[in-house]
Amino acid sequence: MKFMARIKCGLRAFVETLMRPSDWLRNIHGRRNLSRIILTGGIFLLAGLILNCRWNFPCFLGFVLAFLFIGGMALWAAVHFPGKIKSIVAAVVNQPRAKKAIRVYHLYCDSSPLYIIVPLAVAVIFGIGGCSMFGAMALNPTLIWVLILFFLVVYISMIGYLQYIVLALYIWNLASGSGKYEKLPKSMVECVPARLDWLQDLTKLSHTYRSRFFTLGSSYIIAFGAFCWLPEMQANTSAPAFYVLWSIIFLAIVFLFPVVSVLEYRWIKKIVEQLKSSYIEDLEEESNLNRAAVSYAPAAERLAQTLCAIQIMNSSDYPLKSVWTACYAAVLSIFNFSASMATVMQAVPNLSSVFQQIS
Repeated sequence: MKFMARIKCGLRAFVETLMRPSDWLRNIHGRRNLSRIILTGGIFLLAGLILNCRWNFPCFLGFVLAFLFIGGMALWAAVHFPGKIKSIVAAVVNQPRAKKAIRVYHLYCDSSPLYIIVPLAVAVIFGIGGCSMFGAMALNPTLIWVLILFFLVVYISMIGYLQYIVLALYIWNLASGSGKYEKLPKSMVECVPARLDWLQDLTKLSHTYRSRFFTLGSSYIIAFGAFCWLPEMQANTSAPAFYVLWSIIFLAIVFLFPVVSVLEYRWIKKIVEQLKSSYIEDLEEESNLNRAAVSYAPAAERLAQTLCAIQIMNSSDYPLKSVWTACYAAVLSIFNFSASMATVMQAVPNLSSVFQQIS
């Protein structure tokens, strides 16, 4: 009984750890842990190379290089996110307008079962779907090694993907919150909403995640598209799994990424507008208090308030405008759409056999 109780406690602790990726991802920063991870990863890669010499896997080197690149970028994004979002949340934690956004943070950033359910579901769907449509995937030790690498990379990628969606939800709730921003800095230098440190950090995080995940999305599309059409993989493009998997890719990457990018831009602009309104309201309240306290306000003070109000209203409506990042996202959006459609359209003649299999 004690042994079973220990197993249950261990499983519960393991599940709780997986639900909090920010905790175990933070440990990677440690020099000792990083060296252990590099050593373990090196041994794992060496084992894969040895297994491939005995049980050959088609395009093994290309598969490994592609997924190491994807995994490295996804891991960087997943590790980068928790610290940044935590400092942004701390900066607005006492703002009435940020209550909804902070609730989203505690629901989905700190801990959530989605960090277990979604990565597992995606890895299983694409793992089983890929094995069913690629005829070259014969069960052997190398295939098991490949599936382990695939599972780990997809798992980390999906954690980052969920963080990308949570960031969008956080920005949306911040933009749609009620109330106003309080205790805003009022000096002539600081009286520019778009230059507030936390808003600059939030915009930088949005831009960073947009660039990283557009790149990751393109990498997945290139890798999966290549494996679908490499003769060595013997892909069955008439299999229902082919269309199911590409439908998921199209929805989750090709469609959702540009939509989220445009919406985040609009929401951040809305936050800046709300900050401007809060600044003006604060200035009006201060002016009314001064008038109530004395029969007249000094001319210099009134002039300073007027200049501050003008500066606020004429200030930038967006914190960081980068033509390069916008063009990069637009180019990758077009590429993702074109590459996905080109891959699927080549298999359209096989649709009749797909319907026959389904029926």
